[in-house]
Amino acid sequence: MFKFCCRVGLLLAVLVSPMGTAAAQQSTVESIRVQLFKENTGTLSDDIVTNNPGLWNVIIGDNQAESFLVSIVISGKPDSYDRDGRVVISVFNDDAKKRVAQRSFRGFLFGKDGRTYKPVFVEHMTCSRVRIVARMRTSEKSETVTFRCGE
Repeated sequence: MFKFCCRVGLLLAVLVSPMGTAAAQQSTVESIRVQLFKENTGTLSDDIVTNNPGLWNVIIGDNQAESFLVSIVISGKPDSYDRDGRVVISVFNDDAKKRVAQRSFRGFLFGKDGRTYKPVFVEHMTCSRVRIVARMRTSEKSETVTFRCGE
């Protein structure tokens, strides 16, 4: 019984000591990337948020893209795990005024550069204006991609 009490006491001491109470990690949304999925090659384009290639009729021509990959870049402490981190990613068709996709991710494992990436693949949305919103408890980012189709 004495050994059990000592172990419980030691555990409580660790939990209430300054070393046992870790501060909550502050993960934040750093940026949003969007890459076209080229159906004629099975490859992804460069990021169309930072390098807008002209988004008129991307379903034909060199791109042949009906789908795209959204990557949310989340930053935090290098080489760490934020078990309480959560991001909600929403994709809206701004023309139709409706949400077309939503994903939620919990727990972030950061590499040496202090970043992790969370994906959302969106299909059949390359002819409408799209708004992407990534929300966390501590930050929010949004990007608008102006896809258009016509003759």
